[in-house]
Amino acid sequence: MPSRFSDPYLTRFLQPDTIIPNLYNPQNLNRYSFVGNNPINRTDPSGHKYCDGEDSSNGCKGVTTGDLKNLLSYQYDWKVIGNWKMKDMEAVTKAAEQIQSFVDGLTGGNGLGWMSKYLGGTNIVHSSNAPSGASWVPSNRDMTNPALITGTGANTVYLIDNWVNQDGGSRWLAHEMAHIWDINTSPVIPFIGGTGDQLNSAMGGTNQFVCRICEKNGANNNYPFEGIGALLYGNNNTADYLAESFALSVYPDSKNPVPGPARDWVNQTILSETIGLLSPPGFKYEIGN
Repeated sequence: MPSRFSDPYLTRFLQPDTIIPNLYNPQNLNRYSFVGNNPINRTDPSGHKYCDGEDSSNGCKGVTTGDLKNLLSYQYDWKVIGNWKMKDMEAVTKAAEQIQSFVDGLTGGNGLGWMSKYLGGTNIVHSSNAPSGASWVPSNRDMTNPALITGTGANTVYLIDNWVNQDGGSRWLAHEMAHIWDINTSPVIPFIGGTGDQLNSAMGGTNQFVCRICEKNGANNNYPFEGIGALLYGNNNTADYLAESFALSVYPDSKNPVPGPARDWVNQTILSETIGLLSPPGFKYEIGN
């Protein structure tokens, strides 16, 4: 059963709480404290949020979808827009935590810093709640659009209403977040010259600058995915080759392992980018060093 250890001398937990119930209460921002430093008047039946003079049988609710939205906004800079079921919110949170755990393992615990830089500032919306007239948002599959297209000032991931029931569940959000990574590393035009093109070049492919997301690429031919059914999605184009290389690294699948050179490139690139974030100005880390 998940638990947090406490230090009797510091009178604090040694691990931060996973939930920030109310961003506007400064006491809640101290995630190492217990019940807002007021254990005489408050209880914490859910283990995630305190109640003032209430117990679990008298209106003290456990974690809500709003709590998870606050967590995702505060910790990952992901803004979940609209009404979402708890099952959906838990899946989004699980994906965020899984990505952080994966990047933590590559970077010595610096996953949050990398996610803030390359995946942050993202809106997550149900496709059915896309703006009126947004004909570019399909109703039958997930999609990621750059701020240039959405007109909202934020890169946006659109998830179909039953996205969590897709084969792979939370893995598909990791796939879409790889497109965010691609957009945020593109020098000028979204999807052009970003990590998708860079991975394709590293795998011996030729970049498709005219319609890069529409064409198959050399990486598919040199180091293709060899799974079955939906697991071959990474062979569609350069954008999806990157997205599946990332998603299947975060969520390993023995039926469809990431091609070795692509997996190594993803790992090394994340490490290189993280070193760049932590290093003084002018320092440059090259893949392979």
